[in-house]
Amino acid sequence: MTRTETILIWPDTQIPEQDDRAVNALIAFIKDHQPDTIVDIGDWMDFAPPSRWSKGTAAEFDQTLGRDLKKAHEIQAKVRNVWDGEWKRHLGNHDLRVSDSVKRYTPWLHGYEGISYESMLRHEEFEIETLPTFYDVAPGWISTHGHKGVNVNPRPAGTAMSLVKKTGKSVVCGHTHRAGLEPWDQGYNGRTKRLWAMEVGNLMDMKKAGYLGLGAANWQQGFGLLHVTGRSVRPEVIYIENGRFTVAGREYR
Repeated sequence: MTRTETILIWPDTQIPEQDDRAVNALIAFIKDHQPDTIVDIGDWMDFAPPSRWSKGTAAEFDQTLGRDLKKAHEIQAKVRNVWDGEWKRHLGNHDLRVSDSVKRYTPWLHGYEGISYESMLRHEEFEIETLPTFYDVAPGWISTHGHKGVNVNPRPAGTAMSLVKKTGKSVVCGHTHRAGLEPWDQGYNGRTKRLWAMEVGNLMDMKKAGYLGLGAANWQQGFGLLHVTGRSVRPEVIYIENGRFTVAGREYR
């Protein structure tokens, strides 16, 4: 009998804007269910000071990088304390803010290993593999952060669906902070092939996102699961509300 493997898709977290309740609930789930692989969909970090939106403002001089990296290391350690599987990570547009700023404004630092994303996040120590922009995550499936090759759609799963139609593959992405799962069937003469568009939401505390005028948006907390049996893949989106969610009759909070 073919064994089913589970890939957990970790959503946008944007440390230090994370919702600690949701993060801790997800880590408790990981401890209980022991997925074979975790794929971080990107924007693990926010990196607001080097953002182009901060240029020329007081935010550009915010000296919180050390604090934010320490928090990221703490969360990574919490995960590794309960789970030792394969951990892979896409780099989202927020993750790339430091390197983009260096290339634009301090090019003499570009290429220095000490400021590489992998060095700052201690990927070697935590055994985290950096993924390319588009990655064959499962049979017939592509994972990507979602900021390349597509325009953002306001409908949950809409951005992923645009990539499905462009690539002819099922797609799981982040970037939009929305969670949703939508099928796309195609074929003829009664024979169809089903593709899936999947967006995995976020683990953010919207109150910490100062750019949200109302302190709220059409975002959903959540995460994704891909259950892989041979070449068959069953996608699942788990929604988180108020820092809690239920799987198989157990509540995590």
